[in-house]
Amino acid sequence: WRPLRPLRENIILQSTHCSQRGAKIKMSTQMTQTFSTFDPRLVPASAPDSWLSLTGPTGWTGCPPGLYVRTCHNTSGGEAFLIELLDGNGMVLPADPVSTPGMTFLESDTVRAELAFAPGGSLRIRVRGGRLRLTMQHLTSYAPICHRIDARRLQVSLTILNSQFALTCLAGRLDLDAPWAGDHSELGLITLAPADGTWAEMALEDMQSSWPATEHRESFQEVVGRREAEYAAFCSPLPPVPPGQEAARELAGYIMWSCGVPQRNRVVRPVILMSKAGMNRVWSWDHCFIALGLCTSHPDLAWHQFQAFVEHQDADGCLPDCYNAGHHIWEFVKPPIHGWALLRMMEWADPGVARLKEAYEPLVRWTRWWLNHRDHDGDGLVEIHHGNDTGADNSTLMGLGMPLASPETVSYTHLRA
Repeated sequence: WRPLRPLRENIILQSTHCSQRGAKIKMSTQMTQTFSTFDPRLVPASAPDSWLSLTGPTGWTGCPPGLYVRTCHNTSGGEAFLIELLDGNGMVLPADPVSTPGMTFLESDTVRAELAFAPGGSLRIRVRGGRLRLTMQHLTSYAPICHRIDARRLQVSLTILNSQFALTCLAGRLDLDAPWAGDHSELGLITLAPADGTWAEMALEDMQSSWPATEHRESFQEVVGRREAEYAAFCSPLPPVPPGQEAARELAGYIMWSCGVPQRNRVVRPVILMSKAGMNRVWSWDHCFIALGLCTSHPDLAWHQFQAFVEHQDADGCLPDCYNAGHHIWEFVKPPIHGWALLRMMEWADPGVARLKEAYEPLVRWTRWWLNHRDHDGDGLVEIHHGNDTGADNSTLMGLGMPLASPETVSYTHLRA
């Protein structure tokens, strides 16, 4: 093993990659030098009490380029609304999004829009100098259902995303262009427009069944200030890093902070998704890496990450491949690295006897599942059924055929402290 201190530092730095699998991130030279701003199309912007994020499109959905409001609670796609700036003639204005830990903004020569995540996870949106449009025209099947509740409120149902949204106009005017076509709404265009030269503002919330009772009392500036303070407080106790790596530490901290989600349906404890872009689930080994990265700085949150699958273990002791609020995946599993991860956590920040007792029985059942249900030839070497079971996914190892007793998976079940 490497010396423990450098390994712990690497865990926090590598979480930038671990939390964004599939996002194809490329950091600019400027970003590696200072973490003042970032592109939300590459690193999703969000907050730990929200199931919404601001991201670019994922490659497999076929959505056009741009910045989207994404819902992360169920589907791998999740692109709900494309955000566009409009001039006085209704023409779309080019504008590249820029994010800070507190807010995201888009700006053309004449129009500026700002977006921030308010307490409770709602998205506050405001625009000045022109209009902002939320379009659903990229949803080619299961067209949206849009209703005007009253002069200030709209409700949108997107069955393809298993999602509903509540939109409340806080200042200016909220227009809807969604003619009814018998069983769905055509077009699906929502436009926020200032009444004069001031800001127009709205709140967008992810709702489940009933209209949320949010009062939206905080000003936009107060919302931004609150988020910046929360992010700074989260990053402050994170492990130190070598000189020159401070920006990477802050970015890794932002990703872990912003990828948190609150309890909802299958999510029964505070967990950190692997990404709020395409990989919007918790996988049954990535959660161990997040727990390792947080165990010295945020021990309670780290323990929730380590125990993230306890409530989802089946009667035989198996852990699902992954889950989020909407579903589980049982067709694959992930390597049994949990004993190794707990050993490292005990060395870095002893969780205490009570928590070790809490972890013991689930770990025993998980180990026995591998030994009893993944050793079909009885030779004492556990077997994988697909490359995904190793975490290496499309490794050339699969070319040997399945089932296969892969050396790294076998080693996890035969580790000795």
